[in-house]
Amino acid sequence: PGGPGGCAQTYTVVSGDTCSHIESTHSISDAQLHALNPSINSGCTSMFPFYLLCQYVPSVFARSECRPKTLTGSGGTCTSTYTVVSGDTCSHIESTHGISDAQLHALNPAINSGCTNLSIGQKLCLSGGSGGSGCTQYTVVSGDTCSHIESTHGISDAQLHAQNPAINSGCTSTFPFQLFNLSMS
Repeated sequence: PGGPGGCAQTYTVVSGDTCSHIESTHSISDAQLHALNPSINSGCTSMFPFYLLCQYVPSVFARSECRPKTLTGSGGTCTSTYTVVSGDTCSHIESTHGISDAQLHALNPAINSGCTNLSIGQKLCLSGGSGGSGCTQYTVVSGDTCSHIESTHGISDAQLHAQNPAINSGCTSTFPFQLFNLSMS
């Protein structure tokens, strides 16, 4: 630790370096390199030998683990469960039980976006909690604010901060490409 701006890992540019060479050598994406080093222009022509680059800031890439929840009906936090039967589809389950596609997927994050991985006998959470981990992961994009993330994903400020302790109280410690956990409880 101890690099500029909280960098835990830095790299000094040498003659002939290109962004793509630095990225492949140090396993960092182009987007991450530019987010951590905003003075590098898009053509990557603003780097010179002896230029010190930030490669890793713990608060940017570190994230808390999702807090696991269990399915009640097979025991836990759901107030209503459903067991998948032959021929079920997400849209059928949603219309039968009066929940939206977004709710079904939020409560059961193991269901893929195409809903092609339902299996007969699988227990699904329909309300009151989560059938999976209880967390959805979100990657911060440029211009995001905590209030925008919270309103877009239907979570409170307290939930966002509890799941992501690296976020400071003013929400000024967020950067593009940072992963956030979004609690659904």
